[in-house]
Order: sequence, then structure tokens, then C-alpha cells
Amino acid sequence: MTFQAQKQPSGDARPAVLIVAPFFPPAVLAGGPIRSIEGLVDQLHNWFTFYVLAVDHDLKTTNTLRGVVSGRWTEQPNASVRFEPDRRFTFMNYRRWIAETKPSVIYLNTFFSPRFSVLPLMVALLVKGARPTVVLAPRGSLMREALTLKSAKKKAYLAVYRLLGLPRRTTWHATSVEEANDLRILFRSHITIALASQFRTRTDSAELQLPEKRAGHLRVIYLSRISPKKNLAFAIERLAHVDGEIQFTIAGPEEDSEYAADCRALVQSLPASITVEFIGPVEHDEVAETIAAHHLFFLPSLAENYGHAIVEALSCARPVLVGSRTPWHELERRGLGHDLPLTDPRAFERALQLACDQEQEAFVRQVGAMPAAVAELLGESTALEQNRAMFRAAVIRAESS
Repeated sequence: MTFQAQKQPSGDARPAVLIVAPFFPPAVLAGGPIRSIEGLVDQLHNWFTFYVLAVDHDLKTTNTLRGVVSGRWTEQPNASVRFEPDRRFTFMNYRRWIAETKPSVIYLNTFFSPRFSVLPLMVALLVKGARPTVVLAPRGSLMREALTLKSAKKKAYLAVYRLLGLPRRTTWHATSVEEANDLRILFRSHITIALASQFRTRTDSAELQLPEKRAGHLRVIYLSRISPKKNLAFAIERLAHVDGEIQFTIAGPEEDSEYAADCRALVQSLPASITVEFIGPVEHDEVAETIAAHHLFFLPSLAENYGHAIVEALSCARPVLVGSRTPWHELERRGLGHDLPLTDPRAFERALQLACDQEQEAFVRQVGAMPAAVAELLGESTALEQNRAMFRAAVIRAESS
């Protein structure tokens, strides 16, 4: 699977964009945010010069990533990337990196991480002369459902953020209407919001093997981080009510070990007709094949500003069963699965039963019609124009500061 960028005629010098990741390939465990940055760089590198700052390890690990050299800029096909240990992300180093790259835009890819959001923002605000515009992508962390998790710490962080007057000092990158609306409600003030969809990873579903489908048998996959926000426990509980033979694959890193233990305990109470396998993280180049070996992708996440795994499943021409708080709606009408409110667990159980009862002919017919419906749903040309416009506007603001 690769991102395919579109070309523009060569000519004017490209404005520089400094991205603070904090994770970047070959890291994989942070999931969607890594794919988001990879997509931005691959799609827009013909219009902007990208520099990426990232830690030299993966999420919740300390070992240096394989093939990574820390402490210097390295040229990759579409960006210059600098990997550093966490301790190196300091005020003085940020000031030095900004001086080296002279960015028109600084793009922050996380919110609840002072070292990778507040600190570079504060340094940018103190730059003398042409000051870069800061664009911050909260990646769904400020959607109302996400704020209910570990709410006391998040409220304290937000209180300090507001006290420093930072909400008005950045452009907020929302990737869905739902996320944009939640940002406006949260800050209750005039803030600058850029609505720009994310880029998907392209998959040729015709090259993927189609699993046999017989009535009364269903292969289901959950592929995401195992954390309360992703709501795996809800998925396990719903499967317990399905009449049929179920094979449930759980793929992804255990971001919250206590929650993962609770989910494993729930699995023990499932009926014998349901077999469950935890397979851990999946390498990015193996995601499509892993999803394609199943009949249904199931991710009842509390909320998604985009949902890379959902889009990857759709791109593999596999139906999805997701919550209603994602950018992807009217899935049943489009023949792509179901988007249902989490307040109605019985609706999820009915959708699972329908999928389990489906026969081979109906499954093949549905899968065959999905690529055209997915292309219409995702509207990729719109995503390209939205993201170009977001960065162009940020460059103009920097040049006029």
C-alpha cells in the first residue's frame, strides 16, 4: 500500500513546513496519526518542503527504531526527517531546529503532550521577524467523547492552555465536521479552524483474496489500539449475542494494559461458538491482507475524527460496523456496512447477526460493488484541495505577520 501524490509544475520555491510528529515511520504502534503525517507528506510534497521531527522509538517502547540514526537530518523521498530521543525535545533545541529549517508553517500532530505541542508553540511565538503560523491537529483528542476519558487531567491541561491564551494563537486542523463543531463548543471563543479531510492509504482490493462466506459463520476483525476510546469491550459484549460460529481477531497494540486485561477477562466468558485471537500489532504493509482475510471490520470507537483503520477496511472492500461518531455516514444505504449509535447496542447485535447469516453469493455481490461506493464516499480530490488550501492560507498568514 502506498500513497500516490499528484504533481504540480515546477517553478516557485516551495514554502517550508516543519512537522512535529511525534511518531513517524518506521514507527507503527501510534496508529492513525502516523498515517496522517505520512499522507500529508506524500500528497503535498510537490507544493511544500517538509521537515519532520520525530522521536527515535515507537509508542511505549524505548528501543531505537530499526534503521534510524538519531541526531541528524536524513533525506527521505518526500521529506527531511530528524529522529531524536525524547529528552532532546527542549526549548533550546526547538529554537535551533526552527532556525535551521526556517518554516513558514509549524504543524503539530498532537494536543495532550506538552513536549510536542505546547513547547514548540511557545517557541514559535517567540521567533523574531517572520513568525511561522502554527497549525495544530488534535486528531480527535478534543472530541467530546474523548474528553470523558481521564477527564480530570484533561480539564486541568485545558485550563492551563486557555490561561496562556493559546487557543487563539494557532490554526486548528479538524478533519471532520463533527470535530470542528466540538472544537468551537469547547473553546467558546473565536478560533481559526481549517476543515481538511485526511488522505487514505490506497489498496487494490482486486488483488486481495476473498474468504469463503457461508451462512452461520462469520470472521470479524478489530484492528486498532486497545484502549477505552476504541471500545473493544463493547465489541466483545455484542458478539456474545450472535447466533452462529464466530471467529474474532483482535489486532493492535495494548495501549492501556489495565483495559486490555479487562477485555481478555470478557473473552473468557464468551460462548464456545466464538473463538478469539489476540494477534498484537500488525505491520503497515500487512494491514490490507490481514483485514481482507475477514468478512467484517468491527470498530465501535467512541469517536473518530477520521478513522484510518475504518478507511483501510473500506479500501479493502470489506464491510464495516462502526459507531455513529465518525465522518462516515449512511454506510448501510451505500452498501458499505453500518454506522450505528453506541446507545443502541441491540442495533449492533442485529447488524452482526445479519452479517453472520449472509451467504456467499450475497457477500460476493456486496464486496464487488464496494470500490465504486468507497471512491464516492471518500472524495479524494476534495481532500487534496482542502489540505493544500489549509497550508497555503497558513503560509500567507506567516508572510503577513
